[in-house]
Amino acid sequence: MDEHDDRSDPLVRALREDPLPDRPYWPGRFSQRLRNGEISRLTAAGPGRSPVRARTVTARAFAIVLVALAIVVGYLVVGGSARIAGPGSSAEPTGAPSPTPVASLGTTLRIGISLPLGPDVNSDGDAIRDGALLAIKDAMSSGLLPGYTIEAEVLDHSTNGGNDADKAQADMVAMVGDPTVVGVVGPLQSYVAKAQIPVANAAGLVQCTPSASNPNLTKGPQGQLLRVTNPDRVAFLRLAPTDDDVGPGIADFARQRLLAGKAFVVDDGGDYGVPLADAFAARFQTDGGVVLGRQSIAAEATNFGPAVAAIARLHPQIVMYGGVNAYNGDAQAGAGSLRRQMGVAGLGAIPLIGGDGLRNSDSAGASLIDEAGKAAAGTYSANLAPSDYAGRIAFEAAFQAAYGRPPSAYAGPGYACAQVILQALAAARTPSRVIWPPCRAAATAAGQTYETVLGPVRFDTAGDEIAPLLGMDAVDLKANGGKGAWVVLRSGASPP
Repeated sequence: MDEHDDRSDPLVRALREDPLPDRPYWPGRFSQRLRNGEISRLTAAGPGRSPVRARTVTARAFAIVLVALAIVVGYLVVGGSARIAGPGSSAEPTGAPSPTPVASLGTTLRIGISLPLGPDVNSDGDAIRDGALLAIKDAMSSGLLPGYTIEAEVLDHSTNGGNDADKAQADMVAMVGDPTVVGVVGPLQSYVAKAQIPVANAAGLVQCTPSASNPNLTKGPQGQLLRVTNPDRVAFLRLAPTDDDVGPGIADFARQRLLAGKAFVVDDGGDYGVPLADAFAARFQTDGGVVLGRQSIAAEATNFGPAVAAIARLHPQIVMYGGVNAYNGDAQAGAGSLRRQMGVAGLGAIPLIGGDGLRNSDSAGASLIDEAGKAAAGTYSANLAPSDYAGRIAFEAAFQAAYGRPPSAYAGPGYACAQVILQALAAARTPSRVIWPPCRAAATAAGQTYETVLGPVRFDTAGDEIAPLLGMDAVDLKANGGKGAWVVLRSGASPP
């Protein structure tokens, strides 16, 4: 830390938190990031961290603050003290520092789309982009904002096939510096959101993610540290369920869809798997089920013999695994190995259920299906993209017509995030102006309901959707030409 930094200043502490973990957060990687110290800690230069890197992070952080302050000053000079509140929203509070809107932004407005993009049009990032682009096109066709042209500004923060948080942060700095950008759809991943949120919060630019699920982005002290500039003004919204929603969701699925009354719980002993298993067990029992027993097996362990022996002895109707597949890229460690060993012991008929990390692949790209073989049948995984939603059938038809292919899972949530921003714009406009601080206020107004392709959407005071939709996938060994694949379970459909 530079000698002139005030260690007691919460802004300094927040900006000094390293936003660049060695491994990006991805479904199922939460436990690794916590073990590696990439979440819930403040880092400072010391053994293992170069002083040069520390100064670089400090310089970058203060450059971001200076840009945000310049935006605030620019608004104050151009716009004076005028404040606007559209229908269904409240004016920006007068007692806290915030950008003051300029008089008019002209008739062309832009919605930023900040995602990692690649050659696979069915990738999650590309699906979100295409869903958002379709929502913007549909809004223009419907006349949602008469007299205005809404364009997309698509920014790709992938580098060499990976997700680059530095680039994503720079993209957000550029977007908050452009007053025609009135909202942002994205990002995809939680560790990128961690780098972008302080920038957007300082400027008051609303962003909506369909997929970033780390609870620390919005909840508790870590969530507060990401928005110390305007702690009472939420600018970050998300449609995805947070990781702490997953355990209760899969417990409900086990009881209501699989009709399981007795469960055995295995966890990986880590900061992702244990809370997931705890939440499952609590909800399963609240739902009327019985937890027959529980075992902790270290995430890196490859021998699940003690857990398998207990399962054979207790005869549960379902096994829940709190952990991931192929821990640290090792095919022998995690859910696939547990499932294979259950099959060898003659327990393959007992369903295995877990969080979205069960769909992780090992370092060679092999999935749980590859590791467990035929024993993979009857395995269920949470999916942070909803399996079914109110407007799915109509949306899928419209997407097919627009792009000539069916949408992948995150296209619908991408469309919905753009709808939230567009409807907030419509609420914030007057006959002569649309301005982005009131857009942020409209988007996050208490009690505001948005009608989206996913159904009615409302956000809580932290910016999280009040009733997020959790999807469930299942292994179908007949899919993928008989090679097996994860398939989406629709409402009312029988498990494979």
